[in-house]
Amino acid sequence: MRDAATDPDFQVRAQKKIASLLGIVVLIVILGWIDWQTGYKLNFFVFYFIPVAITAWYFGFRFATVMSLISCVTWYFADDLSGHTYASNYYLVWNTSIRLVSFMIIGWAFSKVDSLIRAEKMKTAELKKALSEIKILEAFLSICCVCKKIRNEDGESDIPHP
Repeated sequence: MRDAATDPDFQVRAQKKIASLLGIVVLIVILGWIDWQTGYKLNFFVFYFIPVAITAWYFGFRFATVMSLISCVTWYFADDLSGHTYASNYYLVWNTSIRLVSFMIIGWAFSKVDSLIRAEKMKTAELKKALSEIKILEAFLSICCVCKKIRNEDGESDIPHP
């Protein structure tokens, strides 16, 4: 058994994973810059769903939670830098919290759908394997299609049909 630290395939996969996650962070920063440029009057936060959904689909809910936090912080700074002032800090906390919750819901939903699809594929593979085993067994055992009784060596069932 090879050690994960010395396994070149493991190292390549880890590097690809890190590069992908960094790419998603860069996408969030780009979205934040666009959000800042468009100003606070244009609600741009739904576009932050894209990197969160991609992360959830390919890396799971834990990483999607991290990207949700990064997206939320990025949205906050874009909103603040665009000059948006609130009558009370409670509104700022509320808006930030709502965005964080919505990002996390999107992350959870996409990771759940991905896990359900993976489970379905595994069940389908198991069922296909079981069906192939049944077909092999049917070749050894001859069953009458009318009465579902096992046929004898002559191909006749022991019980006559009505």
